[in-house]
Amino acid sequence: FFLWIHILLLFQSPSYYTRAFSPHPPLVNHAQRTAYNGDSKPSSIPSRTSTILFSISIGGRGAGRGTGRGRGRGRGRGRGRGRGRGRGIKLNKFGHDYNKIGGPTNESICKLPEDGIHALIRERIQCRRTRDFEQADKIKEKLKQNGVHMDDNLNEWSADGTMAGRGPDMRSCQTVEEATQMAYEHLDVMTPRDMSAFWTITSRFLPNSHGRMDIMHHDQQSQLTNKQNALFSRTMDRIDVFKPRYLAQTALAFAKIVKYADGRRKRHNNEGGPHDIFIEQKEIIFQSIANAASPRLSQFDGQGLSNLAYAYALAEFVPSSDDDDESTLFDHLAEKTIPLLDTFSPQGISNIVWAFAKAQKTHPPFFEKVADHIVALEHLGSFEPQHLSITVWAFAKAKVSRPDLFEKVADAIITEDMFDSFKPQGLSNILWAFATADVSQPPFFEEVADIMLASDNLHRFKPQTLSNILWAFAKAGVSQPPLFDKVADAILGSANRDNFKPQYLSNIVWAFAKAD
Repeated sequence: FFLWIHILLLFQSPSYYTRAFSPHPPLVNHAQRTAYNGDSKPSSIPSRTSTILFSISIGGRGAGRGTGRGRGRGRGRGRGRGRGRGRGIKLNKFGHDYNKIGGPTNESICKLPEDGIHALIRERIQCRRTRDFEQADKIKEKLKQNGVHMDDNLNEWSADGTMAGRGPDMRSCQTVEEATQMAYEHLDVMTPRDMSAFWTITSRFLPNSHGRMDIMHHDQQSQLTNKQNALFSRTMDRIDVFKPRYLAQTALAFAKIVKYADGRRKRHNNEGGPHDIFIEQKEIIFQSIANAASPRLSQFDGQGLSNLAYAYALAEFVPSSDDDDESTLFDHLAEKTIPLLDTFSPQGISNIVWAFAKAQKTHPPFFEKVADHIVALEHLGSFEPQHLSITVWAFAKAKVSRPDLFEKVADAIITEDMFDSFKPQGLSNILWAFATADVSQPPFFEEVADIMLASDNLHRFKPQTLSNILWAFAKAGVSQPPLFDKVADAILGSANRDNFKPQYLSNIVWAFAKAD
């Protein structure tokens, strides 16, 4: 076994071989593979990318903060019902917060001048503020009878004969091209909800479209690029009026697209292309979304906060705050998350702690509160193996010591008999976390060893996974010679043995030496 490592290192990396082996920390694949989308279902984050490339042109955008007291019911921008110290409603130049969508006013349908429409909308808002809902409903009915359609959920109105909020139904689309064409045909009536849905669908279709895009004729690709560019420009022009849910969804979709585009550029040896513009404008894009989201973080629910944090960690960008201090968006996310922890799902918790650790934004009070929340739970039966492994990985990565959390997780995995549900990567990550955090759990490690010894599939484990597992056992001081022998045999008999990188080999050799 060691002779094979010696020969492989000598031929694979002579310069590396000349250096003394040292206990380097293993290179763990930290990227969590699920994230929330609007339908509350997990979606995979593929590692492949697409050639959906489009240029971006972002003009200047004003920023400001509303002030005052929010006194509303329903969709008010204060904090819930009644009197709330909110940031107030951000009014447009017409004195209200409804945005016109669609085409020009259709005079054959709408008999009211636009000034009259704005006046009625202002009057209706005032009635709702004073809780005169009967009069507010009468005004809405008057507007409807005069061809003005309003959507109170999206704060939009139209008078061109189309119903506000009635955008394209892209559920039948099977490709990026189909979704782009349908969205482009409805560009004038696309609402924030529609635009968020479009970008979410685009990010899902990207992994399956790269081959088709590569062989697409130049003119076809140019047309697709222009349409996506128009849709993107409309999205960024209206990002300030997106509801919190749609802001978080859009940020997550953009992060995935950026990740795919960046991966494609690396695979194609930094070849130039329109996607370079998208990547280069990443900071402007995500800073703009942060500017729109920050003043309204109190309106985000747990899923929205988790999605937003996950998006910025995935995009590898930490936006600055508008405040005079040196705080970042993650500082404000931590502040808003702590009071809502009881509303977070297990996936939401694992996503947001992963995001903080991945973005290297260690926020001790935040991690402590999350740990307190998990430890206080009666049981962890609602946590899937992936949620547990990612959560303890994040704490280890952030260097936040909470042995009680790790003990509860270990006990839950053993008592709930979760081992059979763990994928090799998840098992590797959780062992790495325990070893890195210096949390001694010999019974847990012994359970893992017994399962691996009884397994016939070790030859299917990835090189990195096997390397990390042996490193973790050695670092934790848990002696398991039969397991080490079996892993060595699995490596020698694996078809992937030539794929072992020097770092993996270094970890393996160090683990054997440390175990002895």
